[in-house]
Amino acid sequence: MDFQNNQRVIFNLYKIFKNSSLNSCEIKRNDKNEGIWKYSNKYIYKEIKEIIESKNTISNLFIYIGESEEETLKYLKCFINFTNEGKIIPNQNNEFCKISYLYNDGSFEKDETDKIDYY
Repeated sequence: MDFQNNQRVIFNLYKIFKNSSLNSCEIKRNDKNEGIWKYSNKYIYKEIKEIIESKNTISNLFIYIGESEEETLKYLKCFINFTNEGKIIPNQNNEFCKISYLYNDGSFEKDETDKIDYY
């Protein structure tokens, strides 16, 4: 994706995460505008990140957004493609944490009998 298409995606994510129906206007394509978008995107990333972090869990986030869990995860994945800074990555408990705090602690255990097989 080029930077102008990225800008559209970021703006649409911003509207979703802010629960806003902001109006937009299309600016004529101009490769000289790239630097301007980088500054505005830093602001948008920060705003979206703060919303995600404030909700703490996927459940709280999809309730806030007003979309299904599946749709919310789709939006979250799209946002993570742009940046993974902050507590925006869901862990195995669907709580948001920093990517550096994730680790593989073994296989997922469905019930107590699985624990016996695991050890």
